[in-house]
Amino acid sequence: MKSIKKTSSRFTFCNKDVKSEIIEDNNKIFLIKHCKSHKNKKILLSSNSKIYENLLNNYSPLNFDKNNDEIYYNLDISSLPKTGYKKFLNEILKDMHQIKIGIWGKEPTDYEILPKIINIIKQSKNIPALYTDGIHCADFVYISQLKKIGLNNVYITIEGLTNIVYQKLYKKNTLEYKIKALKNLRKLNISTSIRTPVIKGINDDELLKIIELSIKYTNVKCLMFQTEYFKKSNSINRITIEEIIDILNVSTNNRISNTKILSTQILMYSIFNALNIKKAFCNRDIPILRNNNIKNSKFIFEMINTKKIANNIREYKKIKHNTLSKLFLFTAILININSTNVFFLIPLIAKIIKGKILGKRTLLSDIGNDILLLSFIDPCTNKTYDSVSRKNCPLGEITYPKGINKSLAKSIVSNNNNSYMRY
Repeated sequence: MKSIKKTSSRFTFCNKDVKSEIIEDNNKIFLIKHCKSHKNKKILLSSNSKIYENLLNNYSPLNFDKNNDEIYYNLDISSLPKTGYKKFLNEILKDMHQIKIGIWGKEPTDYEILPKIINIIKQSKNIPALYTDGIHCADFVYISQLKKIGLNNVYITIEGLTNIVYQKLYKKNTLEYKIKALKNLRKLNISTSIRTPVIKGINDDELLKIIELSIKYTNVKCLMFQTEYFKKSNSINRITIEEIIDILNVSTNNRISNTKILSTQILMYSIFNALNIKKAFCNRDIPILRNNNIKNSKFIFEMINTKKIANNIREYKKIKHNTLSKLFLFTAILININSTNVFFLIPLIAKIIKGKILGKRTLLSDIGNDILLLSFIDPCTNKTYDSVSRKNCPLGEITYPKGINKSLAKSIVSNNNNSYMRY
């Protein structure tokens, strides 16, 4: 057993800030929380210590600009009062412009005020987004009305593609509604992201099918596989990002692997750092050039020698001159391109650079229909919160009556809320 780093976290039982430590034990990574009032708590963070330490060593030295305020916000609709919320939101939003405001908190479509909230965000010249289980979106008239008001970004939770998954989780079949919702979103050309919480023994055998579905729906810009975060989950046996990738390694005959994603993520860290875009340590993102199905589609590491570039990244980090370091990085990328297909990324990169110049944030809806972003996410909860690794999270939260918290991670743990739909 060895110590990796000191940090702080939140103790679940008493909801207090506590000194914590990240350790390696038997090739796994754990978060140890020390609380004077309770027994120490041991939380599994990673099932592959080499992958975790390699990512940490490449992420920690990066110098994200602390003054960079380029973040998005999520609005907890469940915290809003039935009246008086309009004045509150107008005051919050008046100094924001073209910022994505995600509406979440329990199930937002259960709230009658949702259309009014979307309208307030749209009228403030910001961009409304909706986090939903998708049930109400199966009603074409309902989702059409939200689209007309100004909704063009939806994050829908798809737990699986067989009814048995929903029977195990909720004792009812809701798959039909979710598929109908996806079809409605495609018909209305609403930019969609699919969120799939991966749960051992429940839906971990359906991941490849969900990737295939996401490739076919070209309005789906991002597929997010998230680690388990139910309150009833066992902290020691919770599924990890590495285990999710290992499952896909088998089902894709080694096309996806932890080592390939490791090298790609090291490259992504450096690109985001070069462009001064905040990047969360806990997320791993893989662009895919979609082509009808996964067999014909191409992963970024099949078009660029990301392993070779990752080996050169340490040289990039040694260069102190900002312009020279960026030149070195992008030259390393260009000379390691092994397929002309990779140029599908040029329009997106151009949008990101243009956005940086004009102060306009790049959204998932800006991604072209030929790209699917495959993401692996370890959502922040009281159980897994590590204050050091979460400091560059590009998300904040708006809650009533507290207002703005520029750190979503801090907002979540301070509210002691690990509800399913909130993540």
